[in-house]
Amino acid sequence: MKYKKIIISLIIYFSLALLLPILNTEQPVTYRFLPGETDGIQLFFFMLLMIFPPIIFGILFGYLFSPLYLAIHKYIFGRKMNYGIQKAPEEERFKKAFRGFFPALMSINLSLLLVEFFVSIVINEGLPRSDEIKNFMTFIFLLLLTIGPATGLFSASWFLDDAGISFTNNEKVSDLRDVVEVRGIGKWYIYALKGYAGIGVIFSYFIILMQFLSRHDEITEILFNSILTFLLPFLLSAAIMPTLLLFERLKEHRVKYIRSIANKLGIKKVMELEVKLTSYEFE
Repeated sequence: MKYKKIIISLIIYFSLALLLPILNTEQPVTYRFLPGETDGIQLFFFMLLMIFPPIIFGILFGYLFSPLYLAIHKYIFGRKMNYGIQKAPEEERFKKAFRGFFPALMSINLSLLLVEFFVSIVINEGLPRSDEIKNFMTFIFLLLLTIGPATGLFSASWFLDDAGISFTNNEKVSDLRDVVEVRGIGKWYIYALKGYAGIGVIFSYFIILMQFLSRHDEITEILFNSILTFLLPFLLSAAIMPTLLLFERLKEHRVKYIRSIANKLGIKKVMELEVKLTSYEFE
């Protein structure tokens, strides 16, 4: 089955969403802007709503920002590069199910930066909880606001990557003692964005998570919240998966769109590279 990983991940995601109202029936409502009479019901609606921002921002940013990404790279970073289109065969298996992991990390990073500004806006007034728990619950809510833009920024890179727009510095280094490089523009941006959403985010998230868990006394509550929050990056990745399925459905249209933009920017040639390996003797 081509989309087996995505289907399994979404089954787990929605099963957890259905379990939350059952497992969390006693806590008072936390958020002002989510429906529900208990914390569990609010979190159920939270997980359902998480599906939609990546779709909206993914489509919007993908179509609007990908031409901008391409123009910026060509006219600023790649003025001495050669550009072309690499055509790859259609994949029999879908290998991009976890593309959403780094957008999830970026979403976490953005939410951590905004927590202090939104606590009084997001959390119900007079909620009998510590400041650490209020901060963490605000952080969780903000993911609903940041997962869309984070996915959108990566989506523009995915559009370029799927269209096969590539560059090489072969002429630039022909007279220099340098290494010939061939890269996809999409992957170039993906690596740049991954650098922002990297390992430092995990450490910041770990600190706020430990502060949150330290305020719980019951061992069962600590275990449940620990498992749920440690899995958060993967749950966010699962929330982005419907967007990936939609992108796959629109792939032909997306590729034609990007290549038409590339054609207008003078990128018209197909890039064909032959790699030869020869024996080398060390002196």
